[in-house]
Amino acid sequence: MLRMSKIINSSCRMFSTSIPRSTMVEMFYDLASPYTCLQVHLLDRQLGHWKSMELKMTPVSIAHIMKSTSNSPPIKVQAKGRYMFRDLQTLTEYHQIPFALPEIFFETVFEKYTVKTPRFMVAVQENSPELHDKLIRIAYGNFFTSENAVDISDIEEMKKLASKAGCSNELIQKIEQDMNNDKIKTALKQNTDRAVELGCFGLPMTLVHRPNIPLEQSWVFGSDRMHIIGYYLGEKEPPILR
Repeated sequence: MLRMSKIINSSCRMFSTSIPRSTMVEMFYDLASPYTCLQVHLLDRQLGHWKSMELKMTPVSIAHIMKSTSNSPPIKVQAKGRYMFRDLQTLTEYHQIPFALPEIFFETVFEKYTVKTPRFMVAVQENSPELHDKLIRIAYGNFFTSENAVDISDIEEMKKLASKAGCSNELIQKIEQDMNNDKIKTALKQNTDRAVELGCFGLPMTLVHRPNIPLEQSWVFGSDRMHIIGYYLGEKEPPILR
């Protein structure tokens, strides 16, 4: 009887250790951020490759992050702006990511873009997390392109993209209504405030929810730290970069 108990306990230990533990990798994003677009592409490549990674996309307002930290977009600093153009081109060529800054980029992001688009995304997430994640990829692909770029500051255009993602007309109507209610406004503010409290000063910000490690010490900035994310996850395989 004692021997049978030992066998059962041993089998249970073998079974429990065979189940891989997933770690949440939380990506804070705003559709207006070009480097965040690249980071989404790179994180998507690691899904399935890194068995321990579970990806969560959290919408925030990059404008409010910049304001809260007295930061400025690279494009507004002449030397940084020149470097950004070259850097984005080099990164997309190296990583083989379909990407281009559209002709409407400056007008869309710096003249027309408001908090309405992030609120729209929060409302989509509240109603359908699956469609939310799909819409992120569709929106990035239709904005950061050299041909027929979609104005993501225009909610009517965002509704069309939501339809492409699979949202029904009824759901889109509900999303448009929800994006203006206090619950959605509060959720976006809380997402943004949480990122700032963790030390965020710009996007992309990728947070790895490591057990027993303070979250303030578990995030990385930029789209060129995929190896550090793998290190935080305890992954032995290098990231897929191209």
